[in-house]
Amino acid sequence: VNNGIAPIISGDNLYVDPLPHTLMLTTIVVEVCITSLALVLALKIYEKYKTLDIKILEDI
Repeated sequence: VNNGIAPIISGDNLYVDPLPHTLMLTTIVVEVCITSLALVLALKIYEKYKTLDIKILEDI
């Protein structure tokens, strides 16, 4: 950008800090990724052993 000026925030103006919003969005994305990974892991276990029963899987 040519011939631009930096925004100056004076003491009279209120602004919203974007950091909390960014952290919440990052948290949501990470939770969705972890949930999808857990579902895929459960699906692979079911495909291999044909059960999701913990007691049966402990004996294998």
